[in-house]
Amino acid sequence: MFGLIALLALFCLSGEAVIFKIFNPDGSITFTTSKPKKNVKYSIFTGSGKFSVIKVPKSSSFPAKTVMSSDILHLIRTYAKVHNLDPNLVKAIIKAESNFNPMAISHKGAMGLMQLMPETADFLNIKNAFDLRSNIYGGTKYLRYLLDRFENDVIHALAAYNAGPENVVKYNGVPPFPETRRFIRAVMHYWRNLT
Repeated sequence: MFGLIALLALFCLSGEAVIFKIFNPDGSITFTTSKPKKNVKYSIFTGSGKFSVIKVPKSSSFPAKTVMSSDILHLIRTYAKVHNLDPNLVKAIIKAESNFNPMAISHKGAMGLMQLMPETADFLNIKNAFDLRSNIYGGTKYLRYLLDRFENDVIHALAAYNAGPENVVKYNGVPPFPETRRFIRAVMHYWRNLT
């Protein structure tokens, strides 16, 4: 993960970076700036096409530290207010999702502070999920959507945020996924400690 962060930071400084996400035969994932060979498996990360791409515009700025900077705190307060959310809940989600690392990428391809999946970013019309403003705006808008969909049930909304709303509907509640249950426990723990 550190190598990827360094790679993204390096190319962010020099212009627009194109990073390929490669699925190796041993099950590992590699990120590179070189286009993969024809016999290498790689898939769509964002946008359309036959290869995984993360585009990081030069205008994006990423804090070096993975802490809640004043910029991040200001954006959380702003977009929590816009979407009628408790800013402490948003902070708790960011803490659980990325530990305030704006360059975080999960093994499933979720991106940025609020760990937006590529499909979710597309759904929200977010062009650069690593941009602080876009990520927090998109994450808070999506959380508001989920709270509205699940009648302000925070537990179900959090389960849907992690596992997808279709799984909450399928299981008529929190899905039996260990990752989802850990995520909910972590968010609720952080949220309680912030209030």
